[in-house]
Amino acid sequence: MTLDQGSKQWCRTSILAAMQPMVYPFSPWRGMLFLLGSLVFVAGGIWMFTSSSSFMDRAAGVASVAFFGIGVVKFTGQLLRRPALLTLSADGISQPGMPSVGWSDIDHVRIVEAGASGHFYIDIVLRHPQAYFDRITGPRAQLAKANQAFGLGPAVISNVVMGKKWPLPRIIDDMRQFHPALQVHP
Repeated sequence: MTLDQGSKQWCRTSILAAMQPMVYPFSPWRGMLFLLGSLVFVAGGIWMFTSSSSFMDRAAGVASVAFFGIGVVKFTGQLLRRPALLTLSADGISQPGMPSVGWSDIDHVRIVEAGASGHFYIDIVLRHPQAYFDRITGPRAQLAKANQAFGLGPAVISNVVMGKKWPLPRIIDDMRQFHPALQVHP
């Protein structure tokens, strides 16, 4: 018995719909380390501000408290909520705070190194990137624009965020479980 093209598509769609989403959870240990590091820098900033009469030391102390204080709030919230870092499903890719990306919206993916920092990203190259940009709001919109300065698109997955537990090539292999026709470019 042979299946016509419509039946093959129905079978593939039914199998994907039955697949459970693949969730990459937030690591509480990693969150605690980032929270501890942020707290140390906040304490150092307070010490710099209170123990020095130099304007530059006091300004650095204020900057340290402001920047790492945001980290304290962020990592405390993550430890309490424990959001998924990434979710792959039959519908596409979801990341916290970012619009989801449907498989049909993706032209291809590629792993790239951005800058001299040694950070690697899965750059999700979209068919219509401006439509995605238009759906991003708040500070994430600024981050997406900063990604462009590194030659990336608005939708990326960072090795820093994912950690060593989920290497980027493995994530691409997982993506292909949901979208076998996914194109991967060097």
